[in-house]
Amino acid sequence: MNMIMLAHLVAIVCHYGSELLVKNGRKVAGGWFMLFKIFTYILVHFLLQTGIIFDDCREGIIDES
Repeated sequence: MNMIMLAHLVAIVCHYGSELLVKNGRKVAGGWFMLFKIFTYILVHFLLQTGIIFDDCREGIIDES
């Protein structure tokens, strides 16, 4: 749960930081903030989804060949 809250905090800071930088004419830096926001979302989503899949539950789902 802490990872989700931290990811939301990072996303909010990056979103408003990006808007502020673009507004002040620093579009490249604003774009980097937006990319970091997207990367953070994808990384946290991936980590949480892989954490849900337990080894015991994988038996019979994944072919071991």
